[in-house]
Amino acid sequence: MSCLSANLTCLNGGSCTGNSCICLNECFFGNRCEYYFNLFELSMTSAILQDTLYAKIGYVIAFAALATIGLVNNILALITFMREPIRITACGTYLIIYCSFNIVLMLLIYTDIISFFDYNKDTYRQWDCFYLPYFCLTFDYIYIWMSVAIIIEKLLMQCLNFPMFGSRLRAVIISFLIIIVIALSNIPEIKVRNLSQTLTNQTVCSYNVLNSHAWYRAQYILSYSHIIIPCVAHVIAMISILTTIVRRKIYIRGYTRSVKLYRVWLEQLYINRDFFISPLAIIIFILPHAIIHFILLPQCVKDNGMVQVRLHSSVVLLLHVPAALPFAIYVYPNRIYFKEFTKTNVYRKLCCYSRRQKEYIHKLIAHPWTITGNGRNKT
Repeated sequence: MSCLSANLTCLNGGSCTGNSCICLNECFFGNRCEYYFNLFELSMTSAILQDTLYAKIGYVIAFAALATIGLVNNILALITFMREPIRITACGTYLIIYCSFNIVLMLLIYTDIISFFDYNKDTYRQWDCFYLPYFCLTFDYIYIWMSVAIIIEKLLMQCLNFPMFGSRLRAVIISFLIIIVIALSNIPEIKVRNLSQTLTNQTVCSYNVLNSHAWYRAQYILSYSHIIIPCVAHVIAMISILTTIVRRKIYIRGYTRSVKLYRVWLEQLYINRDFFISPLAIIIFILPHAIIHFILLPQCVKDNGMVQVRLHSSVVLLLHVPAALPFAIYVYPNRIYFKEFTKTNVYRKLCCYSRRQKEYIHKLIAHPWTITGNGRNKT
């Protein structure tokens, strides 16, 4: 009996051939092509749980290391940015908000690790499927757009001579608008997901492409906008800042034609590297997410596509890296910020501890007979 004589309607672009429906691609299955499964469109936790045991252990170690390093980096950076000479500036306001949200993001990554072990509980499934991706992406996009606000503030100071101690109220208002807009624009991330059963009766979280096509398209467009537009803004701002600095130096020093212009550019790029390290780092870490996502998304990845899924998981992990390294990309390269860090109690305690350790080791090597087992001199 053919599917036509049985009054069966093939769904999702399937065609009736003989006794069954031939589905449009292998991601659709069922008698009427009514089911859909794509390994690439699973949530992070659901995709990782499909992998091997050793891969799962590797993911847990990577996430734990990232969250731990991120917490330490953000706390140290936040302590630095709370110093009065920094916090009274507009850039300082952005950076304080930047680190505050990143600390919450690192804590959310820890909850993702917990989900690996208790995914069979309905509470963790609901959290991992609908809310954790929403909050993680929201906080990721907040740090990305905050970095855009920071580089634009530097652009205004360098190119339009805005005062360094600009309006903090303006920075607070812009930050508030960024948070609200991103929180609203990520709502499709919740609407497009659902819990479903695989062919092996496993409960997984994936995009509900069949019943939420409009939400899926909105999520697709907005996710690219949150990556591509900030990257373009960073590039334009960096070029504008560097061009302004180079022109100013040429005018002040009165360079002649014998001086190679590219040497002046390279010289100023090195001298003012603190302007460019953070935006370059952000571009390097977030752009692969958009590129790989664009390449892999049209593909239908089944159980034999773990290489693509691991690649996708890796670029999602990279998306969190700039949020985990604010001290490395903002404080350490900047002479003014790092000088303020050296005035904090944390730095003093670290230096004192390091100095005592060096003195103890030197004394132990030079006069080992004067040191007892507990590190005190013999009487």
